[in-house]
Amino acid sequence: MEYSQVRELVKSKDVDGLIAALNDKDKHVRNYAADGLRELGDKRAVDSLITVLSDKNMDVRRAVAQALGELGDKKAVDSLIMVLNDTTDYLVIKEPLQVPSMPIDARIEAALALGKIGGEAAIEALKAVADTSKKQGYYRGLSLNEAVEKALAELGVGDREEKQIS
Repeated sequence: MEYSQVRELVKSKDVDGLIAALNDKDKHVRNYAADGLRELGDKRAVDSLITVLSDKNMDVRRAVAQALGELGDKKAVDSLIMVLNDTTDYLVIKEPLQVPSMPIDARIEAALALGKIGGEAAIEALKAVADTSKKQGYYRGLSLNEAVEKALAELGVGDREEKQIS
């Protein structure tokens, strides 16, 4: 499958086709499919997106975390917490070098998604990362700590002190 085909699936609002594209062998197609599902906002995609959060490609995990945040389904919280806490080094190929890279983009997107979804488990996970995270890169103009602070603020938790959450 190619990008133009994924765009056609989005235009035709073919959620099932986009869900199938999440399993494509091409990481770019999987990434575009996740973006398309986010754009369509159909909650039928939640279970499939949760499954793809374990994709070996960091950009796919980032796009999936963002989509799950937009969809706002609480059943994604546990999986997003796993991404938030993922400090595994992944091999990133940037010709001519192959360098290990921490999945900061996906972690930041998972933090922001948890801030949109909420719940006690999300708050506790965000607080735990805020207390232990070091500055280690930026994505969307945010460090992980800044993304966590933004997420906690969206949930009504300021200065790392919990307020009443509905």
